[in-house]
Amino acid sequence: VSSRSEMKETIAFYGLITTDYWMIAATFVWAARSRGFSYPFHLIVLNNNNNAKPGDRLSAEAERIFAKLSIVVEYETPLHVPNTVHPRDDERSFVVSWSKLLLWNKTQFRKIIYLDVDAMPLSNLNELADIPAFSSVPNGCTEAHLYGITGGFLVLEPNLSDLEGIMQVAALNVSTWRY
Repeated sequence: VSSRSEMKETIAFYGLITTDYWMIAATFVWAARSRGFSYPFHLIVLNNNNNAKPGDRLSAEAERIFAKLSIVVEYETPLHVPNTVHPRDDERSFVVSWSKLLLWNKTQFRKIIYLDVDAMPLSNLNELADIPAFSSVPNGCTEAHLYGITGGFLVLEPNLSDLEGIMQVAALNVSTWRY
């Protein structure tokens, strides 16, 4: 039987931002840490702001604050899924949403807990590590529905074959959006 400290090495908490939203992520992690959250927090940073150039990075100030909060920064190229343009979404938010699929590439972890960083943690997030994968929350607060769940909270087991299957379905131009 694994102890909780051994399990922390195989479980990762993740968030995702574009380079221009770093303060939101810092606020989220600060709030979580002030409520006892002790797991490492990984942050996928997409170079996707309106003025971004290839190779753009966070400011030195952002990197300094993230280091103080023990945020592990991982720069990634935004994921563009073919045949998924929806006229009600601007390209920017759509690319960010689909880029959450990058989580399935993180196979060095047994389990990933993904949280949108524009939420405010009101209690300790450590207990989320005990939720089984694949878990999410029923979608009732937003217009976009992906199989009836929200992408703002996901518990998953990274797996490249699952990612390949998801990408194949997306490439078929099968609409998963309901309004």
